[in-house]
Amino acid sequence: FGEINVFSGQPCIYTVVAYNEVLLMRITRDSLEEFIKRYPKNAIDIMHNMVRTFELMQKNVDLLLDEVYEKRDVNKKQTEELKNKIMRYSISGLNL
Repeated sequence: FGEINVFSGQPCIYTVVAYNEVLLMRITRDSLEEFIKRYPKNAIDIMHNMVRTFELMQKNVDLLLDEVYEKRDVNKKQTEELKNKIMRYSISGLNL
């Protein structure tokens, strides 16, 4: 988790709670770039994980907008416009 934030430079939005003793690793952008250079095949796994994260974000936006649409009796055009604004804002915040 947090790989998108390594590339964007933004603070991570996740909170993790450990119920047992854990080993925590902090991965910087430089160390991740070095890892990708040394092990390029693993970059595909990282990208797949990022795609899954984006897909989950999209599903969450869709669910929230559906809820707004149902509760507020907003028309479909307004819902789509709001969805597009949210997605543009989310993507622009990544600074990729």
